[in-house]
Amino acid sequence: MKLLFDRRTELNGGPGCHALIVGVSAYPHLPGGTGDPAPESYGMTQLTCGASSAARVSDWLLARRDRLAKPLATSRMLLSPSASEAVPSCQEPTLENLLAAAAEWRADAATHRDGLAFFYFAGHGFELSSTEQALLLKDFGNGIGPLLRGAVSVNNLFYGMAPTSRTPEMARTQVFFLDASRVHHRTLPSFERQNTTALFDADLATLDDRSAAVFYASSPGGWAYGITQGFTLFSQSLLDCLDGAAATVVSENDLQEATWGVTLYSLAEELPRAVYALSDSLGCYQRVSVGGSLGPGLICYADGPPRVEVSLQIEPEAAAPLAQVTVTDASDQVVSTTTGTPSDKLKLPAGVYHVRVSFEPPSPPFVDRARHMRAAPPYSTWRIRVV
Repeated sequence: MKLLFDRRTELNGGPGCHALIVGVSAYPHLPGGTGDPAPESYGMTQLTCGASSAARVSDWLLARRDRLAKPLATSRMLLSPSASEAVPSCQEPTLENLLAAAAEWRADAATHRDGLAFFYFAGHGFELSSTEQALLLKDFGNGIGPLLRGAVSVNNLFYGMAPTSRTPEMARTQVFFLDASRVHHRTLPSFERQNTTALFDADLATLDDRSAAVFYASSPGGWAYGITQGFTLFSQSLLDCLDGAAATVVSENDLQEATWGVTLYSLAEELPRAVYALSDSLGCYQRVSVGGSLGPGLICYADGPPRVEVSLQIEPEAAAPLAQVTVTDASDQVVSTTTGTPSDKLKLPAGVYHVRVSFEPPSPPFVDRARHMRAAPPYSTWRIRVV
């Protein structure tokens, strides 16, 4: 297929990031579509932000191509937009197109064990069982072959990317983002569960030593939400996290001089919290779950430290209303001044701060205190006792 981005020649065989992005909003054979109706729709209709969310993830990769853990080498994208979505023109995510794109993506990812494989899907999905999810492509329900011929198996996708005797140089850092619901349709006949299409021949791994995380946008049995003609909650939270909200120290330097980046571990900690907070603010409930083979793999570097929520507690509690609190950073710049304990959490870039608690006029038995405190992700609590 035609590549959206190709820098393989420039990298001259060195490790790179290889991305495959899929976004499906328009499903011709689901209610509201332009094609013949599917034999069974299981209550699914058209989407409005699957393709645009995928395009935003692709744009982020292109913009950050030199800040990834490995420079972006190739990017492939398949989109089926709704009429309201303005996205780049590219091939559609039909079964045949995805099979071709996935084969090429896998071959590129298998050229260097120090590479990074990146996969993102936004669209319809549902649970086939408690341990298996199906992702639905544009031609789902077209009446050709079994009902689930236009769906692909997540398990096959994951295990098909494992290193084997045929792919000994498979990228050992891999990340899969599945921006789809995981509702279980109990009316689905059990035999139909076997009829999804495999993307790969999933050979037995010689030694599966990958750091390979699967980020599910929803918990088993749950829904993934989006904003009409906007973006999915998962994609917005994901990009915020990759832009630094999920950053952690990835060097051995002091916190003030540290190199920051987003790892599989740090993303697994922050992304579920971010999605839950966003969904809760919108009056819905969405919880991310994480699977695969979680490891320390680095995804990208951050431009600087993340902002950390800091809770300041003055002890004893009776002293808090009388206290004047001044917080300065490493450059002696004042970043916060309050009278009494701040009612809201402070949001500060990670680092070391000087915190001074004073009482004017003097308020025995309370005495002035000054401390150096660390704001370290994901959140910090500063306790200062003034007696």
